[in-house]
Amino acid sequence: NDVANAPLSASLNSGYALAVSRLAGWDAAYLDFSSGKDDDRTTAAAIQAESPDLVLFHWVYSWGNEDTVCRILGRLKQEGEIVVGAFGLFPTLSRQKLFSYTPDLDFILAGEFEKTLEEMLLGFRRIGRLAPLPGIAVRDEPFVPRELIDDISSLPVPDDLGANAAGPALNIAASRGCFGDCSFCFINSYYGCGKRRIRSIASLESELEARMARRTVRQAYFVDPTFIGYGPMEKERVRAI
Repeated sequence: NDVANAPLSASLNSGYALAVSRLAGWDAAYLDFSSGKDDDRTTAAAIQAESPDLVLFHWVYSWGNEDTVCRILGRLKQEGEIVVGAFGLFPTLSRQKLFSYTPDLDFILAGEFEKTLEEMLLGFRRIGRLAPLPGIAVRDEPFVPRELIDDISSLPVPDDLGANAAGPALNIAASRGCFGDCSFCFINSYYGCGKRRIRSIASLESELEARMARRTVRQAYFVDPTFIGYGPMEKERVRAI
């Protein structure tokens, strides 16, 4: 819930990535470096200890730590043929700059990433390398955006990870996107449209049940950019939630 530096919706990205990775048949490990206490050598060593084929950073922001990240990526590349990528809001909106100062970054999952990640992992497992796909940005190549997920009710239940998993509030999304077009907001730049997509009440209820069975939850915190839409149907939907 790093409100000052990233939108609340970013808190769910790693959880969705882990769930998608398992469904794609990968033995995925989650490492949390959000405390900022580890130096580049310690961080790289912790990642290398997992013997990864592919490393994907949920890169939330940098704020002057670009050199540290560059050194971490450099250390990972020294240890063999590890493919290294990044995803999330910051990599999507700043991908050209990230490629310019991180020579060891192989790719970025740009925008809504779940379907791109699934296809990438299935293909990587089959052919042993990164294949070009819509939604994957690589250095010095034209970027092809991916169509948005039509039915976000089909997304898997995200893992509960990091500091959020120890708290009493459960972050959850009942919708994605927004019908507005405010100049100060990241949403349309991230998704590439002014469209809002809602989940079914049944899928929301199913996720709540699954995640509340894992931990003690005292409140649900909806991270939707637009929780209540226009009109009586939207008000009825909120009552049902």
